[in-house]
Amino acid sequence: MNNLLYIQDTEVLICNLDSNNDSKQDIVIFLHGFGANKEDLTFVNTMHPFKNTINIFPQGFIKLNNPYSSNSYGWGNYSNQDNKEYCDEMSLSAKKIKLLIDDLISTNQNLENKQISIVGFSQGGMIAQLLAFKHFSNINNLILLSTTLPPTTKNHSLNTYINKIFIGHGIHDDIIKISSADEIYELYKKHNYNIDLIKYNINHTIDIKLFEDLSTYIFKRD
Repeated sequence: MNNLLYIQDTEVLICNLDSNNDSKQDIVIFLHGFGANKEDLTFVNTMHPFKNTINIFPQGFIKLNNPYSSNSYGWGNYSNQDNKEYCDEMSLSAKKIKLLIDDLISTNQNLENKQISIVGFSQGGMIAQLLAFKHFSNINNLILLSTTLPPTTKNHSLNTYINKIFIGHGIHDDIIKISSADEIYELYKKHNYNIDLIKYNINHTIDIKLFEDLSTYIFKRD
């Protein structure tokens, strides 16, 4: 069952939410990249391991002036990425997502007492890190795809308990270089997080093999 809701001034698509969900199943928050929208990552609903998780797809809070698409959003405006305004936009987006998730859980009994995982692609991966480390104390899985460290990395502590961090990145990525994946890995490994990095023979996109890897290393159930 798919539900389209309007929460915290944005559209949120929720998939696989019904009374038959396994109480052990994760809530997974999917955060799209710059210039995309809430539908961009919904193809994962047909893929293991996300066919049976409760999948939440918020839409970016900043509507972009894109001449090629009227449905283009971001979490921060890249044209401002070298200044404080961009950092503030990104931090505010992370805060608003947490409020959105809190509102959603508080009004739906099927979402109570479930583990939360976060998946972020590109700019969504930066927001995923801000969300995990600034606004949650406990995360099951943090999945970072084709992304880099967020602009305010040095300003937040790394005290959140995270069961597993997974980084997936294309070795031919010409938008966010593969060295960014190495940088993320080194930072979180240094703080003793359980972390895996897999490099794919792709550019700035998602490899279909990713889902097999996630099923094996991340969402494997005892």
